[in-house]
Amino acid sequence: MTGVIGGRFREQYYWDSFWIVEGLLESELYDVVNDTLQNFMDEIETIGFIPNGMRVYCEAHDFASAVRLELMVFQF
Repeated sequence: MTGVIGGRFREQYYWDSFWIVEGLLESELYDVVNDTLQNFMDEIETIGFIPNGMRVYCEAHDFASAVRLELMVFQF
């Protein structure tokens, strides 16, 4: 399960997920944080990086993605 604010969109957006993880940690929802981080790691394993969104037009490589993932894992 990955947090999706408001349920309006059925995909995760990486930058939004950074802040969602912050809130989930504050709310002690560690299982959801673990699932979210695992999803990001699966993306790295499958496509080699974390796109900002999960649609074709979001496939541009974001060099900052690894830094944000590292911060989320460190906080977890």
